[in-house]
Order: sequence, then structure tokens, then C-alpha cells
Amino acid sequence: MSGNHERSPRTKWTTLIDVLIVTAVCVLFVVGVHPFGTPLSEPLPEDKIRLAAILPMEGALANFGVGYKQGMEMAVEDINAAGGIRGVPLEVVYFDDKSDPELSVEAMEAVHDSGIPVVIGAIGSENSLAIAPYAGTFDIVMLSPASTTGALTLYPAVYRTVASDVYQGGGMAKIVGGIGGVDSIVVVCLDNQYGKSLMQSFEHESENYLINVDNITEIEIDDDEPMDVNWVVETMAEEHPDVVILIVYPEQGVEIMRAAEAAGLDPVWFGSDSMTSSDVPAQVGLYAEGMIGFTQAHKLTVPSFAKRYYQTYNATSISFPVSYGYDAVILLAACIEDGGYTYAGIRESLDNIRHVGICGPRVFDANGDVQPAYDLVILEDGTWRTLKWNEILTNDVL
Repeated sequence: MSGNHERSPRTKWTTLIDVLIVTAVCVLFVVGVHPFGTPLSEPLPEDKIRLAAILPMEGALANFGVGYKQGMEMAVEDINAAGGIRGVPLEVVYFDDKSDPELSVEAMEAVHDSGIPVVIGAIGSENSLAIAPYAGTFDIVMLSPASTTGALTLYPAVYRTVASDVYQGGGMAKIVGGIGGVDSIVVVCLDNQYGKSLMQSFEHESENYLINVDNITEIEIDDDEPMDVNWVVETMAEEHPDVVILIVYPEQGVEIMRAAEAAGLDPVWFGSDSMTSSDVPAQVGLYAEGMIGFTQAHKLTVPSFAKRYYQTYNATSISFPVSYGYDAVILLAACIEDGGYTYAGIRESLDNIRHVGICGPRVFDANGDVQPAYDLVILEDGTWRTLKWNEILTNDVL
């Protein structure tokens, strides 16, 4: 997945730095917004404070769900090691929606029945839109670290730590427009809220950045029906594309790229954020090398966090869901410390918080959105590497 870092040997100094950073992060969430001893309108639970998380541990986005959960577990460990929230230990209760919107709704109802006032999730835009109407009705604050559809701005109890599709789609058009000699582009997108939202913003900005492209073809894939990959690749081949953009989930993207390779197609491949999964290099292989992906900004402000992750999960790379999952828990812990463990208290804190996490600052606007910040990644040697801006601007990798 995206945001990979080389694994380095640990020394007594890196261990010491990790300890200091963990302490600093946990102290900051306690005192950064409110001082110790500030009375709350309602007392905190005496035994434990629970957050809910609705994640896909199976299904199309399972690779991402696992990453978010790992980051959340690391955050809970750090918070409890520092004494919990005002002395009360924290726990995250996980619900697996398997990337199914109906299961997301069932999970949201279970969260409501449990009395938990805040949920982290969902991940897929379709899943988040399925549960967003319940957030305010159930007096549950919803914080998504992944869903990018612009339609979520309609729900006042919904916040997210990722930027809207409006900006990602425009960025795609601008970057692709910077490639010289492109006459034909094929965009393969899902016929769901995620695909439509990104496609609309791409089309809007195409008028500004792709005016010299002779042919832009859109191929829609029904998310509810089995994909006819032969038809997709045959349609693609008829257009002789110089560039193919995949706005699909990894399972569809992998199938399309395998079939395109078998058909002898050799375009420049681009993928939306959902395609920046480790499934792509693992299942497509060398044919996927050089693919460009768009992701949420994920440069770590705490580099030693990656080293700690490698040790904890015996990994050699770290993906952006890990750090976004970590920041989501730390952010909500700060809000509960500040405003209490209630729907109203958490919402008020989110509206006013100025939080600096391990992936940078998070400040919410009136719609519960954050300022846009995106990275480009490239597949090299089976790993997603973050591109530097000078590489992008000079087209050194395109």
C-alpha cells in the first residue's frame, strides 16, 4: 500500500525516542485543548470509555480495514499506557461490515443499542452514506478516516479526516494533463457514490486541463453485479488509450489489469486512492510497475512511528490507513478529554479542536471537512513509493 518506508534497525536511541514521542503524544491530547481538572457536564464512565469502529475486515476493502484497525490498536495502547482519558481506560469495539452497506447499518444500530456516542467509520463511501442519516438521529458522532464522497457534507453529525473527492478528481485531471502526447484516455469507474463523485470532479476539471486530448471514454462498472472483464478490456482496446484511470476497488482493478496484460495493452496506468492497496502489486505483478496512485497526504510527522509499527506487526512497510486510524483515536480521545463522553460534548470539541496528529494538522470546517491534502505514489519494485514534488513537476516518472 501507499506511504511505505524502509525498515531500519532499532537501537537504544530509537527506542528512547519512541518512548518520548508516545509520552508527548498522549500528554498533548490531554492538555492540548483543555487543562487538567476542568469539570465536565457529565462524569466519565468509571470502568472504561468505549469507541465504536465500523471497518471492513473482509470484502473488497479488507486490506484497508486491517490497516485502520492496527493503527487504532496502537493508539489505544499509547493512551492507556499514559493513564487513559482522565484516568479511565479506553477501548475500541470493532464491527465488521465486510464492505456491505446493509451490514454497516446493522453495525450502526448495534452501536446505538450499546450506548456508545461516537463511531469511527465507515470506510467505503457507500457504507458511510448508508449510516450517515442515523448519526444525528441516534445521537452518535460519526468520524470517517476514509470516505471521500462530497455527499457526506449534508450530514451535520458526520466528520472526516480525509479530503473530499472534489479535490482528488481535479488533481487527477491536472496530473494526467501534464503528460505530453496523450490523445486518448479511458476512465473505468464504479457506478456507485464513490465512483460517480470522483468521476464528476474529474470531468469538471477536464475542461481546464485536458483540452488537447481528443478522446476521453468512460466505462461504468455496476458495483452490485459481477464484472464482465472481457467486455471492459475489449471496450478499452477499441479506444487505443494512452492512459487508463481506474476508479474502482482493488479486486476489480486487479482483474482489469490482468486481462489488459493478456490482451497486450500497455497504457500508462493511474489509480484512485482505493487502488493504492498492496493487493495490486501482489496480484498483478510486474505489469503494475510504474502505476501512479492518488492518496490522502500521509507523510509522517513522527518518523519513528513507522519503525514501531514494523516491530509491532512484523512488517516492512506502512500504509496510510495505519496512521489515519491512529490519528482518529487520538483525536477523539482529545475531544472526550475536553468535552466529555457525550454526543453534544464530542461534537462541540470537534468543531473547535486544532489537532496536530502524526499525519499533520486536522481542523474541521462547518461541514465537518478538513482542508485537502493529497500525495502521489508510484509502484516500484512491488512497493508504493511516495513521489516528490520535483519528480511530478518535471515528469521524471511519467
